[in-house]
Amino acid sequence: MENVVSKNSCISQNRISQIKVFLCMCLANFLQNVIASINGPLYPPEAESKGLSPATYGVVLSFFRFVMLVFGPIFGVYMEKIGLKRAFVIGVFLNGISPVLFGLLDFVDSYTPYLILSLLLRGFEGFGAILFLCSMFMMSTTVFHGRVAMSFAILQTVFLVGNSIGPLLGSLLNSSFGYAAPYILFGILQMITSVLAAWTLPKDTLNTSSSISNSLRGYLEILKIPSVAIFIYACGVSGTGPEFLTAILEPNLRQFSLGKVEVGLVFCLVAFLQLVSPLWGYLIDILKKPHLFALIGSIVMVTAVVMVGPFPGINPDYGILVAGLVTFGLAQGILSVSSITNLRLSIMQNGIKESMISISFVSMGYLTATSVGATIGPLMAGVLYQEFGFQNATLFLIVGNLILVHIFSNLHNRNNLK
Repeated sequence: MENVVSKNSCISQNRISQIKVFLCMCLANFLQNVIASINGPLYPPEAESKGLSPATYGVVLSFFRFVMLVFGPIFGVYMEKIGLKRAFVIGVFLNGISPVLFGLLDFVDSYTPYLILSLLLRGFEGFGAILFLCSMFMMSTTVFHGRVAMSFAILQTVFLVGNSIGPLLGSLLNSSFGYAAPYILFGILQMITSVLAAWTLPKDTLNTSSSISNSLRGYLEILKIPSVAIFIYACGVSGTGPEFLTAILEPNLRQFSLGKVEVGLVFCLVAFLQLVSPLWGYLIDILKKPHLFALIGSIVMVTAVVMVGPFPGINPDYGILVAGLVTFGLAQGILSVSSITNLRLSIMQNGIKESMISISFVSMGYLTATSVGATIGPLMAGVLYQEFGFQNATLFLIVGNLILVHIFSNLHNRNNLK
């Protein structure tokens, strides 16, 4: 009887520990995305007041993801040496202090120092983000083992809640206290989260004696799977759209003469229906048809971008734009969850057992691919918007998602024939 009580007590303590870890991950993820999302409505007008063109501040916005792209594969390989807890705590702290300093750039008036410091601080923020995100995705697989799609969907929902209310909170604080206020407030809260993480997260239990060469061999074995490249491309496309809109949606909204708070509300619409992402994760876990969900997501995404543009030749309409942004959020939620699930399943279905190497590859692969998309997104958005205008620029997103429609319709049809 005592053994049963002791066993139940152990299970209960383990669940409490898992809940604490997951809540800490959710809080850091939430604040990171609040910080990232306030750039959309706040940074373009601030950058233009310093003399930056849309193409130039598009580079600044994309540099955050470029740094994530560069360091993502490195951290994926060396994460066992670094340690999950250490990576998470340091990454969250860097992700907090960088926006505090970024907000203070409001007091820098010269063009060149402002541009250089903007790039440096966006780079430090990206370095911290990829460090803690890599460790977060790897830890989440142990918290909800067997419900990986669901755990990723919950983290995605937290991500989207941050993206949803970030622009509104940022606009409200900006209107009341100035440009620097939201960056300083949320940056400090993120630094406090790093302290909580140091206290909450358990000590690293990974096998730090494992060989780096074994990890590299494992990654190369996974990369030989043809379908992996397809799903990495899908992850990349899913990361392109939101950052594309972040760079040029605010300048496009100026034609409707909206106030700062109204602009923040419009940005919230992008993430509104992404909040149902746990539903897609649950359905994918139950129905086992991630290809079908990816196909649906890419079709809905094409429809959404046609409405948001709108498609060249159609007169801009505020109501259609709003409906398109809501639809965009729905499609983005489906694409994000199905993409990472497809990547994970394609590895397992090709005879590779789930291990720390495969888990780290999925985390690193997803984050690297979305970073590629999120680097290209604002960069292309700034250049295309400056040269061709908003409507023609959105054709870039339409083409990328039409390729996904073609790929996933073929995969879905092939699976049905089996």
